[in-house]
Amino acid sequence: VRLPGWARRDSVVVGLFCLVALLLRVPTIGRAYWIDEAISVGIASHPIRSLPPLLRNDGSPPLWYLLLHGWLLAFGPSPVSTHIFSLIIGLAVVPVAYWAGREVFGRTAGLAAAALAATNPFLVWYSTQTRMYVMVAGLAAAAVALTVRATRRRSWTAVAAAVVAYAALDYTHYWGLYLTAATAAVLLVRALRTGDR
Repeated sequence: VRLPGWARRDSVVVGLFCLVALLLRVPTIGRAYWIDEAISVGIASHPIRSLPPLLRNDGSPPLWYLLLHGWLLAFGPSPVSTHIFSLIIGLAVVPVAYWAGREVFGRTAGLAAAALAATNPFLVWYSTQTRMYVMVAGLAAAAVALTVRATRRRSWTAVAAAVVAYAALDYTHYWGLYLTAATAAVLLVRALRTGDR
């Protein structure tokens, strides 16, 4: 499939933003763990059957820890290894931000969102920490954009994808429950105002 000219240009720009994101994140890839990262690695190092009771004590949902558990089995528990896991997720957030911004507000907003995802100091920092925060950012952007797509296009595919994105977000961090409830409230108010069943 041949992409339109604007899509090819945007792909190049988003690729350059990913390169900038990589250059900003690499200098901190080898730093030592801080306490929360060490706790994450400690929990994820246990067998999967042991994770539920550990997470009840920790107070976190399981998805991040399950993914980290698999990463640890494949690549080991060193700070560089686990920081690379977060780095990969953090780099993926750049094109997700572009797509979400474009979906909700248009191409210019998509490019601005990609630039922000690449350079935002918080995302730069959390993209090399063994914590779930950068994954939360990517899932939240995708979930909201999919919700907008579902309401604009009346697409059941987008509805299903949004439900999966919100579920993944809720199973990654409890903050996701707030975004899920806020989105549901906005959709309910919108439906009541417009009489849209």
